[in-house]
Amino acid sequence: MTTHETYDPDHITKETFQTLLARYPSTVESTTRRKVTTTTTTTTEKKFGASSSRSRPKSKSASKDRATEDPDDASAAVKTYLALDEFRYTILPDAVRQRASTTLADDGEGSAYLEKEELVRLVEWKMKHGKFRPALLGMIRSNPDRLVREATGSAFRLLGDAELRGTFPGTALETLTGPLRGVGPATGSLVLSVLLSSDDGEGDGDGQGVPFYSDDVFLWLCLRVFPGGDLGRVGKAFKPGKSGELNVKYTVGEYRQLWEAVRRLRARLGVGCAEIEKVAFVARFGGVDGVAEKEEEVEEEEEEKEKEGINLQYTRGKRKRGKNEEEEEKEKEKEQKVGVRRSTRRRGGK
Repeated sequence: MTTHETYDPDHITKETFQTLLARYPSTVESTTRRKVTTTTTTTTEKKFGASSSRSRPKSKSASKDRATEDPDDASAAVKTYLALDEFRYTILPDAVRQRASTTLADDGEGSAYLEKEELVRLVEWKMKHGKFRPALLGMIRSNPDRLVREATGSAFRLLGDAELRGTFPGTALETLTGPLRGVGPATGSLVLSVLLSSDDGEGDGDGQGVPFYSDDVFLWLCLRVFPGGDLGRVGKAFKPGKSGELNVKYTVGEYRQLWEAVRRLRARLGVGCAEIEKVAFVARFGGVDGVAEKEEEVEEEEEEKEKEGINLQYTRGKRKRGKNEEEEEKEKEKEQKVGVRRSTRRRGGK
């Protein structure tokens, strides 16, 4: 079997899937360390300023050479991420199941919900896991505690409805995205994935569970960027000039596309939604056949194009200023010559 067949979601084997899943912990650590280094590089670039980039050409490797990893910062970042990872995949789902078994709704059925601080921490995990959006956390914190409990509780009850079980959770998603500030389809799907998770790793493939609309899963299953595949798709998968942002809208329609793809893979391999999340993360960042490396290459090319555009504008502006200055000098010389001729004529007439 070729590499393309191995990591293609339509052909990946259960054995290969489990191998990638086992690599998740080490991939999380290496990826987190790399992000710390990237942050250091970005800070250094800002410190050097744009003027230095105009004065001399910069190689693609220059920023990497300048960046140095602080072991303490990297270790602290890894520790923070692992704590959030445990909260997202273990602690919070366990708390939800405990509430469902001990809290009764008006109809006598088990009820579960999220507290506001739990939602805040879940979104913190989301931002560490993907793109950092500082405004998002502020909007999440602005939601009243009671509203968070009511909205998440209503969503949980809809997920448990026998008639809706196994169907696309559009109504439950709207229950979250409607009243809660900062909760769109992606964040809403994350909440649903926590509200409906099993304690066995969701590995039964029975159709239960709700997938999180993560960039990694969408990239793998929907945009079909994977190790051994057509890496030319990487450039099309990301927004031009944006660092690591998928070329998607994060709409309900896109989430439905992801939901269907996850359901097909679960039915074929008998794996869980959270497991698919982790494997997608490894497929993207685990150093398998250069997917992450290709992303970095595309990002560097976009950065170079952007800098070349800035430098070109700067050069044109400089030339224009130089041309204007030259024209001004000629005008002054002309005026001076005219003044001399007038002065000579005046003296001759006296």
